[in-house]
Amino acid sequence: MKNIYKSIVIFILGLSLSLAETIEGHTLPPEPKNPDATLLGVDTNDNGVRDEVERWIYKEMPTYHHPKIERVIAMQQAKADQMALVDPTNKDDKVLDAMERGSDCWYYYRRIKNIASTPMFSIKITDKSFNTRERLKTYLKYDYSLSGRVFTSSIETIDDCDVNINEIN
Repeated sequence: MKNIYKSIVIFILGLSLSLAETIEGHTLPPEPKNPDATLLGVDTNDNGVRDEVERWIYKEMPTYHHPKIERVIAMQQAKADQMALVDPTNKDDKVLDAMERGSDCWYYYRRIKNIASTPMFSIKITDKSFNTRERLKTYLKYDYSLSGRVFTSSIETIDDCDVNINEIN
């Protein structure tokens, strides 16, 4: 009788492990039960992107030219957006650097793929990242930390991307 129970437990554990969703080699975190309960939300895989935002990027975000690349860059931007929630005072300009790199990576992608214009990726991700009143207020606090600064454009390179998008098929 013990062997039957052991087999059932092993079967159930195996079944629950097989329910993990993988898209393009990326294993998604589970759907959070209450993603908006706190400012920082839920990040079960500790990759710097809230679980519901990560799931949206891989399951619902519209892609236009190269879905794998667009999702990788979207994850980079979502991570930078989350940094703004963690550190809205922008200590040491780490948040600003991450935001600029994400934006520059989008422009680099557009340039190397010869895409005339990038659809509204950044706006859609920003909408998902700052989707509550508290998150939007915190983002505005970060944005205020940039007041009075002068920004210059740079030549976007592969170094702006967290992942080498030139190697993605």
